[in-house]
Amino acid sequence: NRRLLRWSLRRQARKLGMKNPQLWTFLPSAVYMVGQLDESVVVYYCIDAWTKFVHLDGGSIAPLEDELIRKADVCFASAESILESLKARNPNTYLSRHGVDFEVFSRASDPATVVPEDVARLPKPVIGFFGGLREHIDFDLLVEIARRHPEWSLALLGLVQVNVDMLRALPNVHILGSRPYQALPAYCKGFDAGIIPYLRNEFTEHVNPIKLRQYLCAGLPTIATAIPETLEYRHVASVCETTDEFIAALERELASDTPARRAERRETMRSESWEGKVAVVCERVMEAKEKRAGKPQV
Repeated sequence: NRRLLRWSLRRQARKLGMKNPQLWTFLPSAVYMVGQLDESVVVYYCIDAWTKFVHLDGGSIAPLEDELIRKADVCFASAESILESLKARNPNTYLSRHGVDFEVFSRASDPATVVPEDVARLPKPVIGFFGGLREHIDFDLLVEIARRHPEWSLALLGLVQVNVDMLRALPNVHILGSRPYQALPAYCKGFDAGIIPYLRNEFTEHVNPIKLRQYLCAGLPTIATAIPETLEYRHVASVCETTDEFIAALERELASDTPARRAERRETMRSESWEGKVAVVCERVMEAKEKRAGKPQV
């Protein structure tokens, strides 16, 4: 597999007329490609605590990631909790939190955006979530929200990867399945609030949920479990420690929401666009490339 991957990448690089390409990877297993592509710089962009995933063999992933971190010319961490671990092994490491597609998600406020029928028909208020329904979701919290407020509708979008029978049994919980990325702003327009109901554990301590910025960019009242990266947004979102706090915050946010507050939330995300994030990352990469070459790059 390694030989096939190296062959296919080198072949594609030749077709594109690329010489000494930059090697960027988000996956620890790609360490085997380092030094195989005549690359001019190696970039490791770490977006998750890979060794903490329950469906991966952490014992096998850890040495691969360690080798990659040490070999990379520059590393980026998407969360503060990942940063120090990487920096201890590679001093040329920087924090680079996720951005948001501002122009895409701000369409939720566009009068021309049509709310999809499967959400438009639900009794309001609609409490929305999009993302994988996986082991890190606090399903007990979702059940409690639905039971305490049977008049609310919970709309859950995303791939179902675990047993969710406890939710399917509740009449006001609607599991809608996966939806195309470009459709998410329209769904946000149909939501009255967006939630991030994560468990607090070793995995989520290192998660930086992009959906938090997407909800805010859409103007939605946003309620999230208190994990390190959501705490950074306490000035614009409700970040909660307990189930009771979470539900109380939902009640409060729904009661106090206004068009003006939605506009304020959107504006806080304007400076966090992907364009701005990418510009900073590219600057760091070019510095690393120059350092590796031992001379300035034109």
